[in-house]
Amino acid sequence: MDQDERIANLKAELRRLNGGDDPPSFGIDDMPKDMAEQFLERIIAVETGQTTSKVAPVSGADNTWHISIPVRKD
Repeated sequence: MDQDERIANLKAELRRLNGGDDPPSFGIDDMPKDMAEQFLERIIAVETGQTTSKVAPVSGADNTWHISIPVRKD
């Protein structure tokens, strides 16, 4: 399966999770394919409550929880 097919499948899964309606596009079609694929994967992970190693919880000094999203280093 090539990247275009994976992105199409991710969009279809997101549409399914959105009750069959097209979700907001967030400019997906204008993003580089690698970025679009990762973005869709992360949206689906959040929507389905999946744990992911791409988003790490961090506890603050006051024991509040924050989400730390790694910054891409080129």
